[in-house]
Amino acid sequence: IADEQAFFSGIDLNYPGLGEVKEAVEAQRYDEAAERYFRFLGRRTDRRFMYGPENRGEVVADLRRLYPDFERKTLEKAERTLAYELPIEGTVYRWEDGDITWRNENKEWINIQNRMAYLNDLGLAYWFTGDEKYFDGWWHWIEDWIADNPVPDHTVELTGGTWAPHRQSYTAPHGPWRALETGIRIGNWLQSNHYFADSPRFTTERKGRFFRSAMEHTRYLYDYLKRGACGNWETTVSSGIIPRVVLMPEWKNSEDILRFCRTTLSNNLKAAVNDDGFQFELTVDYHRHVGETATKAVYFISELNGLPGLDDEAMDKLRKTYDLIARLKKPDNSNPSMGDMGVYFKHARSEAVRDDADFFGRAAVLFGDPVYKTLAGSFTAEDYVYFGKTGYDRFNGILALPDLAFGSLLLPTSRLVVMRSGKACRDEEGGSLYCLFDNSPDGAGSHNHHDYLNIELFAYDKTLVVDPGRGVSYNDPLFTAYYRTVRAHNGVQVGTDGKRQLAKKAGSDEVRNEAWESNALYDYARGRLRDYDGVDHERELFFVKGEYWLLRDRLTGEGSPVLKQYFHTLPGPVERQADSLSFRTRYADCANLCIVPVGKEPVVASIEQGYMNTGNEHDMNVPAPIIAYTQQKSLPARFETLLFPLKKGEEPPVFAPRSIAAADGADTTAYGFSFVSGPGRRDRFYRSDSGREGRFDDGTMLDGTLGFCRELDGRTVLIALRGRTFAEGDFVLRSACDNDAWLRRDSTDRYTLYSREPLNEISLP
Repeated sequence: IADEQAFFSGIDLNYPGLGEVKEAVEAQRYDEAAERYFRFLGRRTDRRFMYGPENRGEVVADLRRLYPDFERKTLEKAERTLAYELPIEGTVYRWEDGDITWRNENKEWINIQNRMAYLNDLGLAYWFTGDEKYFDGWWHWIEDWIADNPVPDHTVELTGGTWAPHRQSYTAPHGPWRALETGIRIGNWLQSNHYFADSPRFTTERKGRFFRSAMEHTRYLYDYLKRGACGNWETTVSSGIIPRVVLMPEWKNSEDILRFCRTTLSNNLKAAVNDDGFQFELTVDYHRHVGETATKAVYFISELNGLPGLDDEAMDKLRKTYDLIARLKKPDNSNPSMGDMGVYFKHARSEAVRDDADFFGRAAVLFGDPVYKTLAGSFTAEDYVYFGKTGYDRFNGILALPDLAFGSLLLPTSRLVVMRSGKACRDEEGGSLYCLFDNSPDGAGSHNHHDYLNIELFAYDKTLVVDPGRGVSYNDPLFTAYYRTVRAHNGVQVGTDGKRQLAKKAGSDEVRNEAWESNALYDYARGRLRDYDGVDHERELFFVKGEYWLLRDRLTGEGSPVLKQYFHTLPGPVERQADSLSFRTRYADCANLCIVPVGKEPVVASIEQGYMNTGNEHDMNVPAPIIAYTQQKSLPARFETLLFPLKKGEEPPVFAPRSIAAADGADTTAYGFSFVSGPGRRDRFYRSDSGREGRFDDGTMLDGTLGFCRELDGRTVLIALRGRTFAEGDFVLRSACDNDAWLRRDSTDRYTLYSREPLNEISLP
């Protein structure tokens, strides 16, 4: 769009209110036409942005009153932007004298720079101060970008390779016109432009250049969307174009583009969000981005401008994207890490806990749901900037739920298990336990890690078994070399090549959840990874609620591969215990974890060096301990590992694990073990890999896969069964079919019984 004539040829001059503009265009007085057109934009009432110059005083007063530190932080960021200094993903980039570089081969940070979110800091600084230097800075960034990055004459589909000036494309790995960056940038241009709408330095000539480029962005992105793809890019691009075409209905094809974007957004939500509510890339950060981006677009269309929004099915899927994150929340309100997720670790805490106030605040404004209000906790300054006083008032009109709590659950489509005890939601008292057990295959797209059957564990006040995420950025030298490998996750490595990447495609049944039970006493889950270098990996997790987890890995197949079981802990001291096999973290003033092998298989214990991302430009990847157990023997092989959390200041029991042998002539796959789990308390576990009846030399009988028994001061007080029969002394549970059941002695003459299926026999002492 080379000039004003070309620009006005893209506008329907018969649109109501443009009579004087049409007259000037027909007389080829384009400067006059531009002046009249931009005056029309500033006065129009048929379309609404969140606010305009007329709301400036009210917005500034509210921001200063409601968020006392927001102005200072905004001005600090704006000053850095004025100095052409951008902190991007842990590193500061500087351009001397405003000579900005917009391209850099194979650098992820250049993509973030081209999104231009920092322009909003300049706009807000202008509103706070009225200082025209912020407009001058804003215009320099805009003008420099337009001058250096003419819209491509044609588009070339690329899925790899490097950026080339004459072969830019929608999907090239890096560059100013990559569709994702273009969709995000047009939204930031739109928002920041409104702060400067009444600046005397925003001349008609400058507005002409700005809006010509905005029209180019819109056409370019519309062409991109017509490819018909599905993913977070398409959601982002649709959501980026929507405000532009809503606000400029007089631009030719705006109605068609809006209809197409609305349909694209609806179809993407319906196709890409599964029945659990998880976006099909199965990565928390990208999932969140899809939900909050679509929410802002829907609010802009329907709530702000009263136009038809998304269809009911799409809105249901959008709501589910928030429900999914709510169901995955850790007790401190932080999110678990899955795939390419930028997780920042600070000191002995895991994530620098991000309350997701902005994420759930937006959902609360759109849906009015008290669960979202509770998880948000507060309405952020950033949300006030986007939704204005209307959004703020709507949020505060929703009642919070002080007793909100979540239970354990299986997400069957996503193949995720969440185990919980305690309040398990915004738990400020520190009494909750949590574990995410990931049995999912790769999600769609390219953001997957070798994290099959991975676990992440939180107890009381801190994440104790962590997933390190993806490093500080995609340009982190450890991104593919370390963070995506099996060694960077809490799983089992088969063989010595820890960098090997498996590809269990989206929907594959080679990774799956095979069993799930949740009741008042315990949670149990079993997942399976088939054909890992010819080896099948079965992982079981038994959670004694409120106390500890027992993890079993069973690997079957041919040969004698080296097997390595990994547990990632936070940076900090890890102490090897007297038995030389057990470990205990030694964090100060917070929870800790004991990791104890309890099976009879011989293992070699070691502490290896891993890494965590701090988000700090000076120490992006800090060393962190990996506790590793290694064994090599003819398959099958097992790891039996106790994961025992400790409250702050609590000392662990002397676990004293012991083996329990199968009786002579019994099922050869039957075995058992016991350990001390508390004062006067010993827990016993019995297993049978075959699932057939097994007898043990202590007189116990199990017909099933798992039996659990608790002694208190030498007297049996509890038994639990996964299978058909478990008999321990005078306690017996017998069922005609596979069952989950438990029987607990509460006092001399009172017992509590739970059984998922009918029981044929119950015996009490």
